[in-house]
Amino acid sequence: MKTKLGLILSLFILLTVACAGATQTTDTGVNIESQVDPNLYTLQLKIQEEPEGYSETGGSLYRYDTYTRGVVWQDGKGLVRGQLLEVSPNVPFASVGDTVIVKTTDRKVEALLPGDTITLYCVADYEPVCAKNPDSNYAVGQCQDTWEFDFCRLDKIIPGTGR
Repeated sequence: MKTKLGLILSLFILLTVACAGATQTTDTGVNIESQVDPNLYTLQLKIQEEPEGYSETGGSLYRYDTYTRGVVWQDGKGLVRGQLLEVSPNVPFASVGDTVIVKTTDRKVEALLPGDTITLYCVADYEPVCAKNPDSNYAVGQCQDTWEFDFCRLDKIIPGTGR
């Protein structure tokens, strides 16, 4: 009997947790219900500027007699700006012809040059902007849903004219 009761109680707890909506913390520190897009997107971009913003967790320092030199880095994402030539499947937040900025975890994009055309695989990441409720620092005020292409990985490169 104890085993059945324990099994039923465990199943109830598991279902309660599974059915509860996932939450995420916004930049302002309030928790809201998270939205998840299960699709994987294929993007084709024509690079407009050299990729920037790469950093990774780690570092190295060198000590010399008169000075210390080194590099410290963190995070692991870079930014790529380009004209969106194709997106599949379609998304409501970006259209072919738009200039977009995508976040990528693929360091190979550091070697891209303006004019290159690339194919990326990305996810759509929910990034809401929410004000705090004036009555409580932990309650949500007005929110605006925003989405971005994130965790992109490079697939193909068609070299352009470069610089």
